[in-house]
Amino acid sequence: NLAIARPEPVARWLAMSTTVYLKLFGWLIWLFDQSSNLLLRALRIEPVHDVEHSATPRDLEHIVASSRDAGELPRELSTLLDRILDFPTADAEHAMIARSRVD
Repeated sequence: NLAIARPEPVARWLAMSTTVYLKLFGWLIWLFDQSSNLLLRALRIEPVHDVEHSATPRDLEHIVASSRDAGELPRELSTLLDRILDFPTADAEHAMIARSRVD
């Protein structure tokens, strides 16, 4: 994989392509944003610009457990997500899956 072999040049190229994209289409993104805000205000809905609250790690753990218990999340994926959420307090090996178990 090129991104693994040469991460800095790939990152620079991607940053440059993103900058070009924003220079070409930034005005259009701004126009859509302003238009949607005007439309919302016309409908007497105050637009929300920033999310004030986000889910805490404990909230995410609860969501994963509830989804797993309801059968909406495969056990392997829920185990991986649990390990990822425990990652700040555990070592990297804790979050890893054995290569032999990867499809």
